Amino acid sequence: MTADQASKLHQKFQEIDVDGSGVIDLDEFFAFLSMEKTPFGVQLFSLIDENGSGEIDFNEFLVGLWNMCTFDEEALLKFAFQLIDKDGSGYVDNEEVTVIYSIPFHL
Repeated sequence: MTADQASKLHQKFQEIDVDGSGVIDLDEFFAFLSMEKTPFGVQLFSLIDENGSGEIDFNEFLVGLWNMCTFDEEALLKFAFQLIDKDGSGYVDNEEVTVIYSIPFHL
């Protein structure tokens, strides 16, 4: 990554961090995505929030972007499955399916 690219990503991070705290919280995350707060979205946030602090710092932001942008098809499918398999059991149970069906999709 070039210094210019890193600078642009930091500017985007700062746009998302509307309160200027240096971290992105759940509200800022969902506001940037223009999404309602859903269990699926919260799960995505928690995967990016590697240390479980409830906030995404710039390093986690970069790692999350890198991971999502460099996935091959198999890795992307595994990632999507992990978002749905909330308890990490390796299976999608009825409750997890119900959560997915409750997500409003906008086309």
